[in-house]
Order: sequence, then structure tokens, then C-alpha cells
Amino acid sequence: MQIILNILIHIVCISIFWQDFRDRAVSWIFFPILLMLIFGQSLSNHQDVKSLIIKALINLLILIFISSGIVFYFSLKGKKLDQILNKMIGLGDIFLLIAITPFFNPFFYCLFIISGSIISLIGNIIFDKLKKEESINVPLAGNLALIFSILLLLISFKILPDINNIYYSLNTL
Repeated sequence: MQIILNILIHIVCISIFWQDFRDRAVSWIFFPILLMLIFGQSLSNHQDVKSLIIKALINLLILIFISSGIVFYFSLKGKKLDQILNKMIGLGDIFLLIAITPFFNPFFYCLFIISGSIISLIGNIIFDKLKKEESINVPLAGNLALIFSILLLLISFKILPDINNIYYSLNTL
């Protein structure tokens, strides 16, 4: 069951990546599907429902805190809320970060957001230099979905330790 769920998660993540890379927009249906698949994968990985929901809610609070900081920062710069959501960060980016909340403990969720965003920006700069043109939008949701898929592959093949292992997670803090 776990292998099937992992394959389906990879298919959805690659679809998000491809659609965001091609169109700079992602169909909303991918995000609830990804959330359900990750929730199912976590449950099949012997995590209990209560701790899974608590972990997801803590990560959601982290995302709300980060999003509030972004809105506050751009509000100080004189941007309107609709300009922030449509021009600075897309709803797909937020929806992807919500969809992956059950997978990570809070420490690794923050680490994923920070490192994934940096990798995405660096990758976009390199890609723009290779194309010899600059794009205004970064396909953040697609890039994060690809990075998440690669991370899941590395964990599946035991190249990286399972970050949801409570013993490992507590000893890394």
C-alpha cells in the first residue's frame, strides 16, 4: 500500500511541477488529492491520527505566521492584498504548502520551506540565464512539489533517514 501511495504522490507532484512550469498556474484539484495521499501515506506508515492532525495543525499555524509576515511586509511597502496574492505569491504556492503539512514535523516543515524556496530561486535564476531571458514569476509550487518528490524518493530508498521517525526527529533538535 505504501508503495502505491508513494507512486501516486510522485505522479501528482510531477504533474504540479509540469503544469506550473508550463503555465505558471496549477489546477486546484491536485492539492486536495495530494493532501489525502500524504495523509494516507502517513497513516500507512503507522502514525496515529491524533498526532498526525496535531502535526498538520502546528505546521498550518507556522504557515499562517509566515504568510502574515509576508502580507505585513508588503503592506508596509504599499502593496494591496490582492496584488500580494496574485503577483507576489500565488494561491497554488499556499495550497501546496498546506497539502504537505501532514508529512513533516514542524522543524522539518520550516526547513523545507526555507531550503525549498532558496533552491527554487537559485534554480530559477540559473534556468533564466540558460534561456537568456528573465521571467517575472517563479513556479514556486511546481519547484517545491519537485523537491518534495525528490525528498520522498530519497527517504523511500533509505538514502535519507525517515524524518517522521520520532526518535530521529527529537534527537535532531
